[in-house]
Amino acid sequence: MAGGGDLLRRPPSIGCFFAYDFCIWPMVRPSGLSGNMSPMRSFRSRLGVALLLCLLPLAVGCGVLLGPLRVDPGALDEIRAVGAVNGESEMKSDVGGRTEISNLLVVDVGAADSRGAIDKAVDLLQAREWVIEADLKPGWVLMRSERWAGTDLSIEPYDPRELHDVPDLRKALAGRTSTLERAVIIIVIGGG
Repeated sequence: MAGGGDLLRRPPSIGCFFAYDFCIWPMVRPSGLSGNMSPMRSFRSRLGVALLLCLLPLAVGCGVLLGPLRVDPGALDEIRAVGAVNGESEMKSDVGGRTEISNLLVVDVGAADSRGAIDKAVDLLQAREWVIEADLKPGWVLMRSERWAGTDLSIEPYDPRELHDVPDLRKALAGRTSTLERAVIIIVIGGG
């Protein structure tokens, strides 16, 4: 075939044989070639399209084609607004075969002391439509967002030992203990 017909030939790569021969070629072949197709090739083409249509939803449902689960940037901006952010880091984990990226923030909420820091952070977040799920003060508080579906956070008093999973942040904050006495650690998980 001369001219534009050259573009419709099957690519020479063996690696894409299945995808092209069974799934793509039947959809893009010129209508004039349909009479030249053998019954076996026609069956294989239909089988390939059927397999593709069956496996695609399965792959999407299992999270294979989806990207990592992240916290909504709007939720992070809302959390940052409760005080002065002294440091921030992302933490990656594998949850059910899918990457989940959570955010850790060290925030000075302007409390008088470390005991009042969690209370003040909770009050500031409740004003932004966050609700308490679990209150285990003085250790930590778990909250859920009413505005950002599937977004949860935990608040705990600042303790550099709690930053063992983020050594770069721990190093960056080392030596600043006087300014961090009134800070809290907020870990945000979301997007689910």
